[in-house]
Amino acid sequence: MGWWTVDGSTDELGDGPADVIESQLDLFVMGTPKLSFQYFLDSAAAALREVGALVVSDPASLEKVRLRARFASPAPELVSGEPTDTELQGTLSSALFRIMDEYEAGLGRMPRLSEVLGTFAFSLSGPSERFFSESKGLRLQGLVAERG
Repeated sequence: MGWWTVDGSTDELGDGPADVIESQLDLFVMGTPKLSFQYFLDSAAAALREVGALVVSDPASLEKVRLRARFASPAPELVSGEPTDTELQGTLSSALFRIMDEYEAGLGRMPRLSEVLGTFAFSLSGPSERFFSESKGLRLQGLVAERG
């Protein structure tokens, strides 16, 4: 498993953290309807607000956090709201702890919020039909944290 630096930043992403997200989402959608991207975004933001201070090295960046998803044109951007239930939120909260473990084992430190979001974006940048119901041809270009 490898680590790489994101172009134009000091952020480091790794195969291990990406595998955590993909495996958790694979398990979540197994035998159930696929997710809407809005549901994922709402749940990811809620999971970060719930446990993020325990799993990222820059917890101040989480204050009133909401997420903005940017897609390849012509798709509009999406902004997180409140999740409609907590099932996926719980799955993503657990995944955040596993991502932290990957960073501590591989790099000897906790991830930054930007690295967690980069990991989500990297994991979801492929064919989105794997996890998401409404996304044929939809390509995620990035996730950005904003203060709400």
